[in-house]
Amino acid sequence: MIAANAFFDKGNNPSRLRKNVYARTAFSNAFYSLSKLADIGRVLNRHHATIIYYLKSHNSLIAYQDYKSVYEEALKIREEIAGNLEGNNVDPVNMLKTINKLRVMIESMRREISDSKNKIEQLLKYKEKYEALKKVVQEG
Repeated sequence: MIAANAFFDKGNNPSRLRKNVYARTAFSNAFYSLSKLADIGRVLNRHHATIIYYLKSHNSLIAYQDYKSVYEEALKIREEIAGNLEGNNVDPVNMLKTINKLRVMIESMRREISDSKNKIEQLLKYKEKYEALKKVVQEG
C-alpha cells in the first residue's frame, strides 16, 4: 500500500484509459519480485488473473516510450522502498512477506471483532426480551 500510495499520487484510477492501464501494468511488473500476485491484485483492486496479464504484456509494452517512462518511475519507487529495507539490514522480500502476513492477520481480527459485535447486539436483544418476560412473570 505504501508503494501504491507513492506511485499513484492521485489514487489508482479504475478506468481503462491507456495511461491508467500502463500505470497498473508498470506497477505490477516493478513490484512482482517483492510481492505475490494476489497481494498486487489487492492493492490495485484487480483479480490476480489481470495481474498475470499485466506481467505478460510487459515485454511488448516496454517498446513504447510512454509505458517505459512509467515503468522506470515504478522501479525507482520500488528501489527506494526496497533500499530502505536493505539499508536496515532487512531482507526486503521477507519483510514484505511479513508485512503481508500481518495485514492478513489484522483483517482476520477485524472480521472477528465485527462478528463479535453482531453477536453482542443479538444477545442484548435477547436480554431485553428476557427482562420483559421476567417482569411479566413477576407481575402475574
